[in-house]
Amino acid sequence: MREPSLQSQKLLVVDEPVAGLDPLAQKELYAMLESLNREKGMTIIMVSHDIREVVERAKTILHLDGKQLFFGSAEAYLASSWGKAPRKGGRPCLIHYARCCTTIL
Repeated sequence: MREPSLQSQKLLVVDEPVAGLDPLAQKELYAMLESLNREKGMTIIMVSHDIREVVERAKTILHLDGKQLFFGSAEAYLASSWGKAPRKGGRPCLIHYARCCTTIL
């Protein structure tokens, strides 16, 4: 029996995929995720605390901290009080979809 490959998948969910990686490895991983999205049509859902990277790459953002604080476009997030507020510890999580993928609702 063959192992399923990423080539046949349409959805990839990753949780803190760049945690512990050096900056070069982070850049390479983000490039790979964007390539999977763009070239294979794969939807990428990522959980991250790296707000700066998320906002640069996201199409849709869901900001959670025990409850839903924000759901909408990256542009709307930046204009919101959550996007403008400085991070103060806490546990904010961002789930985002790669910029060019289709949002699943």
